[in-house]
Amino acid sequence: MLSIDQYSTVISNETVLIPSGVSAIFSPEGIIMHKLYRDGVYIEALQDALRRLPAWLDDGSGWRSLYVGYEKPHVERLWRQIDNDHRIMLHRIHPCDALDVLFHPHPWPSAVLVLGEYEMTVGFGAGMIRPPSAMTTRLAPGSFYEMTHPDGWHGVRPLEVPSLSVMLIGRPWERTGFGKEHSHRELTYAEGAALLGDFRAVDMSTYLDP
Repeated sequence: MLSIDQYSTVISNETVLIPSGVSAIFSPEGIIMHKLYRDGVYIEALQDALRRLPAWLDDGSGWRSLYVGYEKPHVERLWRQIDNDHRIMLHRIHPCDALDVLFHPHPWPSAVLVLGEYEMTVGFGAGMIRPPSAMTTRLAPGSFYEMTHPDGWHGVRPLEVPSLSVMLIGRPWERTGFGKEHSHRELTYAEGAALLGDFRAVDMSTYLDP
């Protein structure tokens, strides 16, 4: 796993490289403004988590749940704290119309393994005003991507059937995100059991690097 606490004292406004592949931008007062990551470092961390995921799936007691229904696409989520800095999330994302997709930034660094299929639109911009879309792509089963800058935006939507995905997230940035003002219910027992069962049926070794 990445360690998000490997930061030394900084005396000027600069980007400081960290041996783990992490860097940080500091204010003149030495305050961490946000952290930057070497390309691919969060995908590597997700790969490590996937190797341990079967054991976590066998231990059903460690999972918590959430149903994200305030915007589309609707998402069924199981999540688990795996160390002081990281959570792993299991998602079932439901199809929706392209015009209904929530385009959003993430409040934390993340990497995702797509197990189904979905369309993803990507943009970049500070604040909470929607930036222009820069790219739209369709991701096939086995696709990996990471979002490791606070001002990265995306929106996803499965096209025909719900899509499963695995997400690894790190500590939150000092960044506003969507959804905190909404209340979210937990999954029902049947929803949670079905989602856990669907992920137990996946051979995660198929998606690991040699």
